Amino acid sequence: RAIDPEVNDFPGVDVPASPTISRVLVAGVPQIEILDLPLTQGEPAALAYVASQASPWPGAMAVWRRSGNTEFMPVDLVSSPATMGHLIDPLPEGPLWRWDSTSNFRVSLGGGSIASIDENDALSGRNLFAVKKSNGAWEIIIAKNAVLESAGVWRLSGLLRGLANSE
Repeated sequence: RAIDPEVNDFPGVDVPASPTISRVLVAGVPQIEILDLPLTQGEPAALAYVASQASPWPGAMAVWRRSGNTEFMPVDLVSSPATMGHLIDPLPEGPLWRWDSTSNFRVSLGGGSIASIDENDALSGRNLFAVKKSNGAWEIIIAKNAVLESAGVWRLSGLLRGLANSE
């Protein structure tokens, strides 16, 4: 059969020839942690605290919830990745609700960084961490001092422990 060559023409579309092939980024498998932290006033009880990260980050991730035998419904969006990691050293015992200048511990982060801050910044909520202890309980901690010891490994000190009734 004969076919008119103009059938394959797309009028108005000018696609320049490119010698390079562009790569499409595919989002990595997300790491998700539901944090069992004390609720503050006005927060919903279900899924109040969710931390997620993926490499590369897709831009936003939907949080879905299912109640009973109903269908899954979107609850919220996680719009930016959390800085997540794990404890290298066990969390030391320490005083609650006051500065602990003697205790320290190391964490390994999967990405991101931490910086040392002054006391005023710390008391305004910077360097606030939710730490999952070996017994599975969560504690909210502020660390004034952060020292990079090796790639992704930080030593945190200058601690304020047991915040928001997480003692």
